Amino acid sequence: SSLRLVTTLGRLAACLAAALALTSCSLLPGTGQSTTAPSTVPSASVPAQSPATSPSEAPTASETPTLTPTPTPTPARPAVADVTLATLTTAEVPANCELPAQRLVNGKTTKGSPGEGGLVLDQGRYAFVDLAGLGYKQGLVAYGCNAGGVGWPEHLLLIGDGGRLLASYDLGKVDKKQHATVTGITAGNPVRMRWSAYEGAGFDIVDHDSTVTFSGGKLQVVNAASNTLTVTKGTADFASPTGGLICGIDASGVRCAATVGALKTAPKSSTFCGGDLDANTIVIEKGKASWACYGGIPAYPVKDSQSTSWQHGFGTWANPASNPFGGQQLAVLPYGKSLIAGTYRCDMAQTGVTCRSTATGKGFQLRRAGVRFF
Repeated sequence: SSLRLVTTLGRLAACLAAALALTSCSLLPGTGQSTTAPSTVPSASVPAQSPATSPSEAPTASETPTLTPTPTPTPARPAVADVTLATLTTAEVPANCELPAQRLVNGKTTKGSPGEGGLVLDQGRYAFVDLAGLGYKQGLVAYGCNAGGVGWPEHLLLIGDGGRLLASYDLGKVDKKQHATVTGITAGNPVRMRWSAYEGAGFDIVDHDSTVTFSGGKLQVVNAASNTLTVTKGTADFASPTGGLICGIDASGVRCAATVGALKTAPKSSTFCGGDLDANTIVIEKGKASWACYGGIPAYPVKDSQSTSWQHGFGTWANPASNPFGGQQLAVLPYGKSLIAGTYRCDMAQTGVTCRSTATGKGFQLRRAGVRFF
């Protein structure tokens, strides 16, 4: 009985300890186990149970909360800043003027020789526009360079963020003249660009008014074809597309060989010219149009002559049926185009050539059938 009492007292002590821990135990002899009682205080990690509801009390579908997973936020794409003048000073440039492709330093090339290059940043000769549709403004600007002091035709560049070279266009390929210079760029849709191509120190100038677009990763320059060329140095000798009209123009005036039809109305050489000269030329000199006396043809528009250098990229070479120069290639002024020298101008048309003094308005229209002075 003493042993049984000790055993019972031991179990009682265990139950008291369990009660302090909010558990229950069995005092029944022979089980040797205790059971855990439900806690009366909700645990921080286990939510309290809601009382059971009957079917009639169950929440409807509209009352049942819907758990929507929280989307993972997408990092915002950093905005690309517009190209500025500061960007252009460190822009990438293509190879040209015997200089390699490189990145500018303070707006100038540092690699290659002889010569140097840089972007043309004069006011009005660059523009900032989203030409490539990238969501920020790129820089459209001309790149000029020289080799040993001699300037080459400029390249038109499209510069992107960080000074990246997106595209370039060689303006020297259009007219194939010694020089090509951008004179103005206007932002818009499309971009407008004014530029000139010329020979030597500034003669046989061809002025262009072009539109600039970007497509397929390339710049597209569409020339609003210039129909007028300004002759600033020397003489420009030219022929009509049929070869029946031969003329020359420079800053001192205009000279055209008279056609067979015009000669029918020419003054008598014996009284008008005297000596061995013939009244075979029609001229505009000192602002007046008249007949003149020459001992031969007053113009020689044959190929490789210095007076036909104006033709490159503006006129055409031809050997027309009516060629007074023994089948040589002639520098032809196409129909619809004009030559200007000083205050004199000649316009070629299918009806003939019309030349005038822009200062006085005096001139003539020469055709195969005759000549009309005005």
